[in-house]
Amino acid sequence: MKTSKEKLWHHLAQHKELSLVELTNEPFVLATGGCHVHAASIMADAGLSLSDVRIEVRDWVSAVALVRAGEGISLVPESNLPENRKGLRVLPLNPPMCRQFGMMVPKHSTSRPATLMMELTKKRY
Repeated sequence: MKTSKEKLWHHLAQHKELSLVELTNEPFVLATGGCHVHAASIMADAGLSLSDVRIEVRDWVSAVALVRAGEGISLVPESNLPENRKGLRVLPLNPPMCRQFGMMVPKHSTSRPATLMMELTKKRY
C-alpha cells in the first residue's frame, strides 16, 4: 500500500499489534543473533513455521537494515531495536513475549562490579 510517492509500506504496518500467525506467510528476514531462540524456533514452539524466509543473518543490525530496505519483516527483541526507527514500524506481539536471562559470576568473585550487580539483581528480582 503506497502512502506517498516515495514510501512503500508493508500491509502489516497499519496494524496496532500482531500475532505470530500473521507473520507465517510474510517475506521474512530471519535474524538469529547467534542464539538458539529466534523467530523460527519461536514459531516452531507455537506449532507454526515461516514459509517465506528470504534471508538469514546472525546479527540484529543487519536484520534491521534489511527490513528498512524493504527485504521483509523480522522479529527482533526490544533490546535490539535501533534508537533511530526512521523507515521502520515497530509493533508489539499479541500475546506479548518475554525473555528471561540468568546472571553468571564466578563462585568466588572478588570483582566489585560483579558483586554490586548481583546485589542489585537480588533486590530487584
